[in-house]
Amino acid sequence: QRRSLWLRTAADETLVGRTTRYVLPEGLDVGGLAEQLACELAPGSGNFDYVIAEAVDLCLRRALASGSDAVVAEVLASAEPGLEGISILSHRAEAIAACIHGAACVGDDGLLGRLLDGLVAIARSPKLASAHELARAVERGLVALRRFGGLEPARALLEALAGVHAQTSTDRIRLLTTVASGFMQLGEERTADGLLDQLCDEVLAGGFDYVARAQAGLAVAGALRHWPNIARVERFRRFLGGLEVFRDTFTAGRFFETHRILILEGIVDSLADSKTRHSDRVQGFLDHEEHALRRRIVSDWGELCGR
Repeated sequence: QRRSLWLRTAADETLVGRTTRYVLPEGLDVGGLAEQLACELAPGSGNFDYVIAEAVDLCLRRALASGSDAVVAEVLASAEPGLEGISILSHRAEAIAACIHGAACVGDDGLLGRLLDGLVAIARSPKLASAHELARAVERGLVALRRFGGLEPARALLEALAGVHAQTSTDRIRLLTTVASGFMQLGEERTADGLLDQLCDEVLAGGFDYVARAQAGLAVAGALRHWPNIARVERFRRFLGGLEVFRDTFTAGRFFETHRILILEGIVDSLADSKTRHSDRVQGFLDHEEHALRRRIVSDWGELCGR
């Protein structure tokens, strides 16, 4: 039971705590999922973008739970043509992340490549309102790719996102910390260190406005929870040495030090956190074990069937 809990994809929690307005018809057989999803994605359905994203997510969850690659492939074939019809990019990113999970499961490399390109295109689009949902979609996609042994596609996605020019400083901060954490969890520690150090340099050099600078500092502190303790201490010493750059705006002629207090709290919380790093290592081991076990089952099944 504990192993099953560890192996739960982070994607399983994306709908937890929020009301989902889309509900699958009662008694719907798994064989009818593809047709049902095609109806929801049809141009004349009148569904809002968030409803379509939830429909893609729920149909793929049900298909994956069936254990049938054929059912998953059918649902993916119904979902892919309708993804471009989701005009709000944050909802499109959510739907793409769900499809990445399915494509990684059935080993459809062609579809996987197109979906990853879709995420990169969203990151580069000037119409992206916020990178929050995009970052969450990237994290979910990386979990699925690691689970199914897709390390090269995961690495390619992170490399592409690292070169994206975000529209706002907040989006750039979120993307860089997400990409750096992703590289760290793939074992690419040198690349992850380089990206995080780049962000630290920009923060301490005063490259952001006051609010974005504090957001970047807190984002770095949060990302460093995935790093070993020694690496955290080295970077936080730099932050403490340059603490004067974290300034609030002037209001009524007074200077408030709220940002410095928040940065110090973030540093303390990050240094005290041992759970995140431990969780990453256990999750990485179990992802590798799960992939190896899946390959062995497929191999044994192929030998049994004479293929």
